[in-house]
Amino acid sequence: MHLVRQPAGAGSEAELFTGEEHRKLAEEGEALLFSHTLETLIGGQLDAGLTLCGFYEDRYGNQDLLSRHMPTFIATRAVKAL
Repeated sequence: MHLVRQPAGAGSEAELFTGEEHRKLAEEGEALLFSHTLETLIGGQLDAGLTLCGFYEDRYGNQDLLSRHMPTFIATRAVKAL
């Protein structure tokens, strides 16, 4: 397990860690985490002229504590008018 250097949803760990830190994480079998804020995700789609027409929430089963209490994943469906 490793420490997070930024608030959740603030971007990619790939942008924060040095090459040496990336190598160490890979050797330990750790994944780099990446996320978007809802503002970035949905706002970016709307700014691009897309119409949000679907939204879905899901959980990571009951395998982690957070998923037992709330959805931990989202997906959007957005379309652009022709």
